[in-house]
Amino acid sequence: MSTELVEFCERPELAATITAYCFGDISEQERSVFEAHLLDCDSCWREVDRLSQGVQMLRSDPNLKQTLVTPELFSAFGISRGLDRPFGGHLAYVIVVAVLYGLEWTVGIWTELGYSYERFGELAWMLSGPVAIWVSATTILSLRSNTNETSAQSSAGLARSGLFMIGGLAILTIALILLLPSDRTIQASIQTRSASGGYLKDAIFLFLPLLVFVLPPFHTVLALQRELRAGRSEQVMRIVIRASDAIVPRGVWYLSPRLLAAVLFVLGAFKIVGMNYMLDALAPGPYANLFTVASYTSTALWCGIALVSLAWYSSCLNELKREAVALQQFLTRR
Repeated sequence: MSTELVEFCERPELAATITAYCFGDISEQERSVFEAHLLDCDSCWREVDRLSQGVQMLRSDPNLKQTLVTPELFSAFGISRGLDRPFGGHLAYVIVVAVLYGLEWTVGIWTELGYSYERFGELAWMLSGPVAIWVSATTILSLRSNTNETSAQSSAGLARSGLFMIGGLAILTIALILLLPSDRTIQASIQTRSASGGYLKDAIFLFLPLLVFVLPPFHTVLALQRELRAGRSEQVMRIVIRASDAIVPRGVWYLSPRLLAAVLFVLGAFKIVGMNYMLDALAPGPYANLFTVASYTSTALWCGIALVSLAWYSSCLNELKREAVALQQFLTRR
């Protein structure tokens, strides 16, 4: 099932069972729940009707079973068919994460200048738009490069998109270091850095680490879609279930959702503790509240990007697993 369907379905966790439902590979309880959902969801109803006709044709025509090759079968159903679409069929996710990431870098400016708004408020507004656009565009172009490379059977998609992303963000960081004040803009009972130095710290230790939730998972999903399209369902299954003898495709940096959840917990804890430590030490000021709001917003965006990416990644891996299982069982019964 493609991610486009989820955009129109209010119950994406149920929409994710369409492929298994059409192949008859779900439990009776799951079937009952899903069929009740079909009565209220036109999007899922249309998708089930379309896929059911194809499944029925495959199962009832012996000549077609003999002539249909595995890659064609894999490309006809499930998430793998979206590989030829923009961003591998994950356009909505790409747009959401790019916008959120752009906002995170933008709010970082306000955490450095908001406390001294009377002096640097105009500079903060002047930089906000260009920073948001630059980061969002860099993210989109990087993921587009990954999609093109992976679809073209190249194993360098992750490396090239990573270099493009880091290069674009490095250029932005250098420009902001030159534009931001070199004196301290935040008054607190603890030692604070200059605005330019503080932003450099945030870029290295807060903003860039977020890419571990975006780039490797995105490339992994694309690569596994490509493997399914090539008919290597057993290999995809072994990777998803983390079998000891699984062979990961070249250029893939596979990170399990469980590992990413652990990384999120650790880094998120540091982010929250560090923010509260800074706010506790903050000296009173006319715009101290603006700094506080910016700090909370930055933390919310940081956690939001990681959680959205982790949820999307887990959903895609689960759908890839469902597709691999359903198609393996179908081919076994041929």
